[in-house]
Amino acid sequence: MITSDVHVAAVVKSVAEEDESFRHLGSFLRLSKFCADAARLGLIEYSGDIWACRITERGRDLYLRLLRQLPEGRANAWVGPVMTEISWELERLDREMES
Repeated sequence: MITSDVHVAAVVKSVAEEDESFRHLGSFLRLSKFCADAARLGLIEYSGDIWACRITERGRDLYLRLLRQLPEGRANAWVGPVMTEISWELERLDREMES
């Protein structure tokens, strides 16, 4: 189960944009959990070091299709049709990984 769709999306967007400040997150609290969720879904490579995350092909595809459409600013403000589509995609990947 994904901890938070919006925060996983923020992590993948940050990694794809090579943003080591993770500017879309309000803090680093639980960042390692969000990175682990994104890695479990095959969106990033993560070995426990948040500064060494790398985007995967699956993550780049999600970024190019949806994540780059998200506005600047904090992830908690991301609402609307694009975030809904991202949530559906993350939930689909989550179900795929569980089966």
